[in-house]
Amino acid sequence: PVLKVKENEGWTTKPLSMLTGDIDPDWRIFARSASDDKAPIMMLLAAIHALASNGTTPSINIKVILDSNEEGGSPTLAKVIDSNKSLLSADAVVILDGPMHPSNAPTVVFGHRGATLVKLTVYGPVSDSHSGHFGNYIQNPAFMLSALLAGMKNENGQVTIPRYYGDTPLSESEKQVLSAIPIDEKALLNRLGVAKAESVGGNYYEAISLPSLNVNGLSAASTTAVRTIVPAEATASIDIRTTKAAYSARQVALLKDYIVSKGYHIIDKAPTLAQRQQHEKLVRFEVREGTDALQTPLDTPVGLWAKEALQPVSDDQVILIPLMGGTVPTAPLVKSLNKPAILIPLVNADNNQHAPNENLRIGNFYSGTESLYHLFTTPYAQ
Repeated sequence: PVLKVKENEGWTTKPLSMLTGDIDPDWRIFARSASDDKAPIMMLLAAIHALASNGTTPSINIKVILDSNEEGGSPTLAKVIDSNKSLLSADAVVILDGPMHPSNAPTVVFGHRGATLVKLTVYGPVSDSHSGHFGNYIQNPAFMLSALLAGMKNENGQVTIPRYYGDTPLSESEKQVLSAIPIDEKALLNRLGVAKAESVGGNYYEAISLPSLNVNGLSAASTTAVRTIVPAEATASIDIRTTKAAYSARQVALLKDYIVSKGYHIIDKAPTLAQRQQHEKLVRFEVREGTDALQTPLDTPVGLWAKEALQPVSDDQVILIPLMGGTVPTAPLVKSLNKPAILIPLVNADNNQHAPNENLRIGNFYSGTESLYHLFTTPYAQ
């Protein structure tokens, strides 16, 4: 871990020994998975330690599951829960994950989008081929894949695949709830370093409440070695964020239909010579389904309890967010325990999770610990 302090519009590394003196809450700890998800675990331990140190008996029964492979899709979580149902019986589930509202006001989130990963591989010649001898003669899979992907969205960032956003768009009442969540979109765009948001939703929270289609990786031969070739294949990695209505199987089927409409023949493994000779456009379609979306009603008892418990932590009002844009493997918990679930984010929104320079604002460690202490000492009434 590295301690950094904001100085002259940049971050300056400081000795960790500074943490033994007066601490500025805006200092940051930079480290791998600092916020996602080491910090909430340490806040949990600190809150339980505070209970013990104060001789305070919790007002609720606390049962803890720590999943060390959440980023890998939690392959063992369902089995562990099913094997320990009696030990894990509870009135509700609280997940400590995700970013807080940018204001750092106490935040309660009532759901999240699901995630499905798709890998597309478009094929050209059987091997990389000299671009001088064969350019202008054979199709280049890099151009083919680029054209296929480019057609999936219009210039406003909206997915062009028919019915992709669901058969029932957001209702007016849902839009009103989302528009009431405070957000400084100009500051958000400045932090992201972009001039304009896509026109998918009327605001940030509306946009992340809809299903998305995102390209997260592209490759075709090498961009560093000087090789004048027509590549043999080109590959794109795609993540699909799903909702309760626009679920994984539905979105994958729509994506396949779109690709077929563009003249492609879909295969599930490398093409045979016969397939290459029969079809002008070949694409390998591989799917890795992740977790389902979660949507808990805003008036659920666990949400009302959390709002009451968190209010004393800050002078700001508790912010209620219907849906988080990211994905958390809640499906095994919800399906096996059959209890309502909410998320309580405790880390700063600008933590750079899943990217270089992930960090934790030190003030969030203290406020997060206090938040958990209040949750543990607030009686739960159904």
